Amino acid sequence: MTNSILEICDDVKEECAKFGEVVDVKIPRPVSGSRQLPGVGKIFVKFALKEQTTKALKALAGRKFSDRTVVTTYFPEVRILPPRTSQSGTLTHVPGEL
Repeated sequence: MTNSILEICDDVKEECAKFGEVVDVKIPRPVSGSRQLPGVGKIFVKFALKEQTTKALKALAGRKFSDRTVVTTYFPEVRILPPRTSQSGTLTHVPGEL
């Protein structure tokens, strides 16, 4: 994980915390330079409460972040790939996932 990705995560968490408790932030990363992995170029933020999510969606839509326009939408949690457990029992992330 690069420092720039960590900085983006920190910036996103800080900005989103204005709307409620941020439970998780995921930034899928390309594998071997391929941008074909689902979710690459997107940031997924999970809030503790649905109401917090709604506030953030409304407030952040259309804003600029790192010279990019923020597009917000609800995304089903089940479609965000969860961490996998390795044979040793430790958590590992899906390839390309932060």
